[in-house]
Amino acid sequence: MKNVVFMTCFEKAPDFLDYKEWCFKTWKYWCDKHDVELLILEDELRDKTIMKPTWQRWHAMEVLDANGIEYDNVALVDIDTMVHWDCPNFFEETNGEFGCVQDKFFLEWTINSIRGYQDFWPDVKFDWT
Repeated sequence: MKNVVFMTCFEKAPDFLDYKEWCFKTWKYWCDKHDVELLILEDELRDKTIMKPTWQRWHAMEVLDANGIEYDNVALVDIDTMVHWDCPNFFEETNGEFGCVQDKFFLEWTINSIRGYQDFWPDVKFDWT
């Protein structure tokens, strides 16, 4: 089994990025370096008017299972991210548990996400501070 970096990139998406090529290159280099599979979901699971690409990535495990890809851990990354060439293998930092990246730059997104997803975890209270 392998670790997988999973991202969505639909050319029909309204926010299709001109610089995605550079994002892909950084992730491809990092994945090759750490023997991690890079999987880019290019075909919509559902029409983007019904489910935005950022929501479709939450079906990553179903996509991996449907394609017979066995995995230990999966990182969901945005198409507009780049990984630094000497970033350590963060899969080795998680001890097989859930991990996340703290977004210190877009506080509004963090707060809106907490509000938007809170109903999915009624017994958990997210403290954005």
